[in-house]
Amino acid sequence: MAPIAVFIQKQSKDDRLGIGLKGSPVTISSIAEGSLFASSGLLKVGMQLLSINNIPLDGMTHSFAIQLLKDAEGQVIVVADNPVQSAVVVNSAPAASTSSTVMGSSIGRKFGYIILKKTFKYKPSGFSMSTEKTYSFHGPMTSDMVTYVNEKLQKLRLSNGANMLQFKMNNVGHFHGAMNHNAQKYHEEDFVCVMLEAMEELGYYFRFQYDAETFSTKMTGDSFTSKELFIFHKMQE
Repeated sequence: MAPIAVFIQKQSKDDRLGIGLKGSPVTISSIAEGSLFASSGLLKVGMQLLSINNIPLDGMTHSFAIQLLKDAEGQVIVVADNPVQSAVVVNSAPAASTSSTVMGSSIGRKFGYIILKKTFKYKPSGFSMSTEKTYSFHGPMTSDMVTYVNEKLQKLRLSNGANMLQFKMNNVGHFHGAMNHNAQKYHEEDFVCVMLEAMEELGYYFRFQYDAETFSTKMTGDSFTSKELFIFHKMQE
């Protein structure tokens, strides 16, 4: 499998998503032109849906998936299998002993999809530019796994003024971490390397996939947001 993830914003439950589903496993049968999913340009007819808002669709019917989409409101995350592209397997060997301790009973079975999302937002602020970069984990990321990632991040030596990227549960149930200006400027790539290494040691393979850019015009000023995704998957061993 080569999973991709699509993030859309559904303003209310009444919004029409413009996507048709069929069968079990659930596959995409149609995508309406101009719909929310069509605007992403990533989903295609024939793709298999793997999860909706981190709810696995394995063994579920298309009616169940359609109801999930209807009931969703706000951010909707759809993970689908791209039948054309190949996933990048970073570590096909058995997980290291550290992974066995952290993952516990999850070793030896599929543990689902985990998405690390990097969000970059900037907007004009007078004659300067205000920027914000954050990371968040989505999916079955456990507290023990986050502790392991945080401990590896803490081993980095940072320059003066740079904050240490650490993940904590936010008010919407995601593990979230933010960088200040100096951390973005001097250590962003260091953080990424450590996080990818940590997930590999936990027995996950990953595939990088660039997702979307959005431009927003509001009374408070224009803003530009881009998202980059790292999709992780733990396979049966």
